Amino acid sequence: MALKIYGIIYLAFTAFYIQDLLVTGQLNLVYILSILFSTMYVIGLWGYIFRKAIFTAGIWLRIFYLACFGTSLLLIKATITENNIVMYTSLFGVLFSVPLIVVLYKYSNKDLPLWLSEDFINKGEVLSEMLSGMDELTATKETESNDSIRINTVKVTQNDKGFLVQLSKEKNGTREEYSEKFDNLGAVAKYIENYSMIKTNDLEPVSVQPNE
Repeated sequence: MALKIYGIIYLAFTAFYIQDLLVTGQLNLVYILSILFSTMYVIGLWGYIFRKAIFTAGIWLRIFYLACFGTSLLLIKATITENNIVMYTSLFGVLFSVPLIVVLYKYSNKDLPLWLSEDFINKGEVLSEMLSGMDELTATKETESNDSIRINTVKVTQNDKGFLVQLSKEKNGTREEYSEKFDNLGAVAKYIENYSMIKTNDLEPVSVQPNE
């Protein structure tokens, strides 16, 4: 409820700010970019409040960094100005932006269920059953076409902090390795199927025996 109230207040401030710029005719490039960014912040804020997937988590992570950068500039402005009105106004802007920054950070979390289709949510449940009582899931797939040999290998392991996906891509002897951490197995399934040739049903459970 508190977040919705904040969203309404932020929307009102943004609308007033845009209206003021339009009335005063201050529409240079800087103010146009300011309007654009403010609009994006409002979209992200309400997308998180109503749990709606707008754009992608990656886009919102970049917007989160942008909001942090803008707020940092505002804080610097507050510390170097000799005008008390500008200082207090800037400090108010910094404090008022803190909840927005927190929301944008949370909204950019790729593990949020809202970024997953029902198909990947179901595949996450399948992976959960496969990992039950097992140490890891692995799969390797090889394809050959036009004198090119591609090999993808995936390993999924679980620990107290979540799930670790290790992806290896090899093409004609050149190997690239990637590693990503997740809290949601649906996000694990999405990552594997989007960034490799391997599908969820290709994975097989493995029990790693301790060294004697």
